[in-house]
Amino acid sequence: PNISIFLNDEFGMINTDLITLTIQDEPFTLSDDPLFWDTDLEKVIFSPEIAGLSFSINDTVRVSLTATDLVHYGVPNPLENSPYSWYFIIREIGWILLTFQTHSQGEQQGANVEFINAENDTVYVDLADSLPVNLLSVPTCNPCSMHISKTGYSYYRENGIVISLNDTTAIDIIFGKNGDYDADNDIDSEDLNSLASAWYTNNSDILLEFGPATGTIPDLTVEADGVLDFEDLMIFTLMWNWWHENNPDALTRTIWPDENIGSTSVIVDHKKGTEGNIVFQVITEHLINFQTSQVILHYNPEELAFKGVQAGGLFTDINPLLLKVLDVENGLLEIDLAHFSSEEIQGSGILAEIEFQSLLNPTTDIEYFYDLRERDGSVSKGTGVWEAPLIPEDYSVSQNYPNPFNPVTTFRYGLPEDTEVILTIYNLRGQAVSTLVKDNQKAGYHTVQWNASSVSSGIYFYHLTAGQYSK
Repeated sequence: PNISIFLNDEFGMINTDLITLTIQDEPFTLSDDPLFWDTDLEKVIFSPEIAGLSFSINDTVRVSLTATDLVHYGVPNPLENSPYSWYFIIREIGWILLTFQTHSQGEQQGANVEFINAENDTVYVDLADSLPVNLLSVPTCNPCSMHISKTGYSYYRENGIVISLNDTTAIDIIFGKNGDYDADNDIDSEDLNSLASAWYTNNSDILLEFGPATGTIPDLTVEADGVLDFEDLMIFTLMWNWWHENNPDALTRTIWPDENIGSTSVIVDHKKGTEGNIVFQVITEHLINFQTSQVILHYNPEELAFKGVQAGGLFTDINPLLLKVLDVENGLLEIDLAHFSSEEIQGSGILAEIEFQSLLNPTTDIEYFYDLRERDGSVSKGTGVWEAPLIPEDYSVSQNYPNPFNPVTTFRYGLPEDTEVILTIYNLRGQAVSTLVKDNQKAGYHTVQWNASSVSSGIYFYHLTAGQYSK
């Protein structure tokens, strides 16, 4: 016998093109001869005979059906005087991006957007299918109600069945803070580049501005003056610092590229700093016309402690905007630079110089990531590694770590050649209390610990002699 399955769709019609009937794990569609669709009775009929299958009385047959609903709008019933309405209470200050779509014969319709303050006065009105609304342009509206209304169709009627459009009207709302140009809930290098690009092209769109403003970070009321200037840079910097202070894990969430792209490259090198500190130089090559840069260093926080950063020689007679983010626990440092003057920065040179205190002579490689943006829109990204030297260039001894300590501390020193080494601990009277090392040692970096549990608490000095070196 044939197998029949009735399908009843109360809100529209069955999409017969997508019907799949599975018999004994073998699928059939209406394009296959054994399967038929009875339009009058709205049922699927399957012929085992045509399919070459044979079933007997009391046989168990595995049957499953997949069908898809197709909404059939039919003749629309417009209600011009009864538009849809939605109300939202807005308490964020920043951007709001709205997209409206109503299924009206497959086309979008415009939406009326009103912002209403606490006194029930309309302070902002716009009409569009897809529009950005800048809440900063309505400073008297904090908080305010957003009223959205659409004149269109409230329902369709087909064969006596009313199909409501409430489920097919979409509203997408995204909030962002001042400085979050792309409304992705981050104030980061992408937003800094957007600001630099708008500045360079003299874009006077008030939606790009942050100042003048009143209030406290992050809840500012902006009174746009149509000019991107120092006030906008200052507020962006404050918002940048506020966002990163409140998102301390931002650097650990940064996705590093798998391969280097673009014509511009970055390398990291080092030079000696003052008082035994180390200065790392971020050097770029083949710049076309620099706009912004993002560089992240991943270092060993047990060996290095961040001291400071400054713009490099590439910016001679130019003061770029320099921003930094530091995650000491994970050994991550981000340096961002943006160029706002009219001068072109091209070629090769030092982007930045970063100074670290050497807690221990670094023997751990430093990984780095870079993202460079040019004024012509080109992008260069990549990664690299600064390889820690296995043998130091000069004799050195680092400050013991930790200090103060109880009762164990570690000394680290570097030898550029094989030599005899003596490391002695003295008390305030100049008496030797412990000789930690007295031996011939190979060139390289060495460490030794001192357990001071056998001596009284106080101040002690250490002295290293290695060949002609004495400190």
